[in-house]
Amino acid sequence: VVTARTSRLRGATVRPEVVPALIDEVPILAVAAAHAEGTFTLTGASELRVKESDRIAALTEGLTRLGASVAELPDGLVVHGGRPLRGAAPLPHHLLTNRARLAARRRIVEPDEPLRV
Repeated sequence: VVTARTSRLRGATVRPEVVPALIDEVPILAVAAAHAEGTFTLTGASELRVKESDRIAALTEGLTRLGASVAELPDGLVVHGGRPLRGAAPLPHHLLTNRARLAARRRIVEPDEPLRV
């Protein structure tokens, strides 16, 4: 028997030693953190700065445009959750899936310009 219960989403600290195992999940974790109570801190993710784009900067900029409280770190970011998110924020192609999840959750408006992938 499996019993599942709902609970409130709470911020967390992701230790650098576990980052390699979830490097591709960082964008959706940051989106979820914007909805969480408390603070989400991620360090040890400098690899995200040297992929096809600087994903840390893109996440910080995109979430900030939506009203999130995000601080960019040299190797990660800090998201202070619990603030309502509004508006539209075009993101690089690799972050569009997470933007779509956020849009579905928040019913945000579409960007003013078409998004090209």
